[in-house]
Amino acid sequence: MPIRHAIIHLIDKKPDGSPSILTARSSEVGDSSAMDNLLADLNESYNAKPGKAWGLFHAESGAYPLSGWLKDYLDGGRDFASFSHDAVEHLQRLMEESNLATGGHVLFAHYQQGMTDYLTTWKATGSSPR
Repeated sequence: MPIRHAIIHLIDKKPDGSPSILTARSSEVGDSSAMDNLLADLNESYNAKPGKAWGLFHAESGAYPLSGWLKDYLDGGRDFASFSHDAVEHLQRLMEESNLATGGHVLFAHYQQGMTDYLTTWKATGSSPR
């Protein structure tokens, strides 16, 4: 499963209603067996669960900009880091609207399995120690 691009950002958000803090990486995670193993383990864990949920994209709009950003990235109009940065900023704004959401690390990975390309995102619950 070749990983084409991967990046991990951090949204530090406490459940107490205080504003979240985004720590966005400016560069991608380098190729490593650790990243290969992490993505393989996440996919294996997800695929082993019964009752999986799949997402879909709404038509691009101000409220749903992700499909447009993804198209720009896939068409070569922007790099993966800037795509993921816009997406994680949007996620942070959505999380600010929900008192139930807490922060954590957010992984964006573009990988290939067989002849098919995939984009996956994972949010690990929790925040970094201070």
